[in-house]
Amino acid sequence: MPRTLELEERKESIKDGIKFQIKYGESKIWNKYYKFYRGQFKEGIIPANLFFPLSRSLIPRVYFRDPKVTVTATKPGYEIQAKVVEVIDNWIIREIGIKNQLKLMIQDAFFYGSGPGIHGFDSEWGFSQLQMFTKNFYEEQGVEFEEQDTAHQDAKIKSGMPWFLRIQPDDFIVPWGTVNIDTAPWFAYRVYRPLEDVKKDPNYENKKGLKASHSQKVDPDQQSGKEMEEEGDTEALGIEDQDYVELWTIHDAREKKVMVLAPNHDKWLRHDDDDLQIEGLPVQVLQFNPDGRQFWAIPEAKIIMPQQLELNEIRTQQMKHRRITLLKILYNKGKIDKAALDRLLNEDVGAAVAVNGNPNDSVMAMKNEMPQSLSQDAQEVRGDVRESVGFSRLELAGDAEPPRKTKYEVQARRQAHSIRIDERRDIVADLLTNVIRKINQMIFSWWTVERVAPIVGEDLATHWVSYTGPEIRGEYNYKVDPESGTPFTEEVRRGDASALYDMFKGDPDINQIELKKHILAQFRGINPEKFIVEQQMMPGMPPQSGMPIPLGQAIQRGRIAPQMQPPAPRK
Repeated sequence: MPRTLELEERKESIKDGIKFQIKYGESKIWNKYYKFYRGQFKEGIIPANLFFPLSRSLIPRVYFRDPKVTVTATKPGYEIQAKVVEVIDNWIIREIGIKNQLKLMIQDAFFYGSGPGIHGFDSEWGFSQLQMFTKNFYEEQGVEFEEQDTAHQDAKIKSGMPWFLRIQPDDFIVPWGTVNIDTAPWFAYRVYRPLEDVKKDPNYENKKGLKASHSQKVDPDQQSGKEMEEEGDTEALGIEDQDYVELWTIHDAREKKVMVLAPNHDKWLRHDDDDLQIEGLPVQVLQFNPDGRQFWAIPEAKIIMPQQLELNEIRTQQMKHRRITLLKILYNKGKIDKAALDRLLNEDVGAAVAVNGNPNDSVMAMKNEMPQSLSQDAQEVRGDVRESVGFSRLELAGDAEPPRKTKYEVQARRQAHSIRIDERRDIVADLLTNVIRKINQMIFSWWTVERVAPIVGEDLATHWVSYTGPEIRGEYNYKVDPESGTPFTEEVRRGDASALYDMFKGDPDINQIELKKHILAQFRGINPEKFIVEQQMMPGMPPQSGMPIPLGQAIQRGRIAPQMQPPAPRK
């Protein structure tokens, strides 16, 4: 009975979390931001869409085109392990698609204020540490482990691998009164899964009596228009109906539990120890404009919403005035007949029209002018938007910057603009660092089967180092270069790199190979490793030739270099 009471309390806390999101996150209006982004405005309105260009301009200036992590040891004796961890991390970033998730989170932060993302391992619908150890045991024995069918999951989620996925903000909640995610006692997120998949999923229990809460119906005339409807709305829209269950997954930091419930079901579907809670809750939240007094941050979309409506009104008024200013003619009915008037108004060149008396008394053209104040008002609105979000005239409207008197004035304007962008980019870099740090803790704990990674040794050749997660466990410093996402500094960086090379070339205290790799890294489409080693392979892949160097042996020797004899097999 206590468990049933706790379930009902959890349902109430979820309702409170939704109310907290609605009141302070103002999620009721999020759908309007989304529609404006897609260009869905009211009929009769001539829009000048600010949401689309601003969001599409923000993402490439803030996200990392080729994110790389530098890992260094925090204490002596871990230098070799740090090299292995760095290779793993930079491979993981590409392998599980972290860059695309960051782009979506940046967009969420722009429109909704907060961009949440969750961590996981091995399975999207429920990680079991016991099952992971069992799988590793089978692999160590050379026996293939047959996993139970857990139905469809994201293609980026792979067996035995960590993963990181963005969650839609309207499906994410925290307890009422939460100030920031680091102090949140729990968080929850919502998914809709096919009822059939839930019943087949071995991660869930107490599935007897579980019913669908929503129905997905497809209109045969509009195959792209899928809608999720509350169960009980019996009017069928078309074909291929499918029943769905609304599921809430709760990660509780106080109880160290992970729970799954369905609002219309009277039993827990899952209530287990939360193995993913390593150094805190398995969640990251991107916020560019934190409130400071409560969790839900301030979206840029909310700030520019009044200007968007004002600019739409100005454009609509311009349209109406333009129609009014079209040529209109007043004529004297007694001095010009209908046939002559038709010849006057048709498109024939050189038409002759006969009138009785003075032509000036027969026909008069009405002249109206477009109010110049409307164009000035539109420029003022755009100026307000630029000031609000920190974008230049060029980035917002595609117009050229007005000429400046000196190059120093231009540089000052660019530097002032860069401050806002650099701040956002630094926030994204911190989030990526936290993502990698948490992923590494999972690797240290659950990669117990031996793997190999390619490491450049002191002889400047690539050597395969075998390792396990526990062997590389340690505390490391992680650094993500925020400039790796900057689209404006390539020439500057190449110039700096060339100056650096001229300064230190031939210096015996400087690693010349690394110096040259740094120069090559400034050019797009060039992999510096290919200029030094014959082939670069991914961690976890078997070496093409030779025996991998055991990590323990490399640590004992204090360096990664060719070994005189093959290592003894592990017992």
